[in-house]
Amino acid sequence: MKTNMNTTRLGSLTRILAVLLTSTTLAAMAQLPLTPVGDRVADPQETSELELMFRATREASASVAGSSQATAQRRAIHNELLAELETFVWRHSESAWIASAHTYLAGAAQLRC
Repeated sequence: MKTNMNTTRLGSLTRILAVLLTSTTLAAMAQLPLTPVGDRVADPQETSELELMFRATREASASVAGSSQATAQRRAIHNELLAELETFVWRHSESAWIASAHTYLAGAAQLRC
């Protein structure tokens, strides 16, 4: 009987911890991981494009079901984000977001090595 009670408490604590970690992670992910740099004002259309890009990535990653392929699927989703971000950099070479986008892409490339 005591083992069942401890198991139930452990299960409850695990669920509480999962909720706390998820809510903290979602709050952190809600922010754009890029920052406009320099004296240029960030173009609202470019900002919206980047926000949409990262939001779609978060939603796609969140929709991946826990399976043996989940990690590979999330990696593929992130790789798609990187490809879209590289296209953004190429199309908006004068953007206030460029330096931050380059830094983000460099960090992702470093993690691959």
